[in-house]
Amino acid sequence: MKEIEQMIIGSCIGEDQYYKISFLEPDDFQDKECREFFRLIVSCQAKENILLNLLAKEENLGLRTALSSKVYMVACVRLESFALKVLERRFASTLNKLGVLLSGESKNPLEVELLTELSGVTHTADIFDLSEGILDYLGSQASDFTTMKINAYLRWMNGRIAETKKVINGNK
Repeated sequence: MKEIEQMIIGSCIGEDQYYKISFLEPDDFQDKECREFFRLIVSCQAKENILLNLLAKEENLGLRTALSSKVYMVACVRLESFALKVLERRFASTLNKLGVLLSGESKNPLEVELLTELSGVTHTADIFDLSEGILDYLGSQASDFTTMKINAYLRWMNGRIAETKKVINGNK
């Protein structure tokens, strides 16, 4: 997955390519260097002087060697499909963290067991089906706190999906 993240960073140098993946956030990247690069790219909005801005800013972060290896990567065809994989992985890891957090907060042993099972499948199941069916899965065992947090996660995820569709379909 690190290779995909590096390919995205190397390919989004340029406003037109950056816009295709502007639905991503720096925290969607697991690789620390890629996360920092994307943070810099977002702050520059990938304008025409992006390379100069990156070179000026990255020196303070000690990322010069890593940057030089990434700026020479060729733009990949269908960059957005790689970006979608990164976003999908972010959804899965966020849901997994939420499940762990909620299982630690719950006083109901059955709810804890169900949330623990959920955490075990977030990276293997279809994250969209899993997310949409989570409240049905928990059923009456879901506490008000758990329901509130899961609904907040679903609103966040659906908002990101809507933004992603707008960007990919070219509706600025």
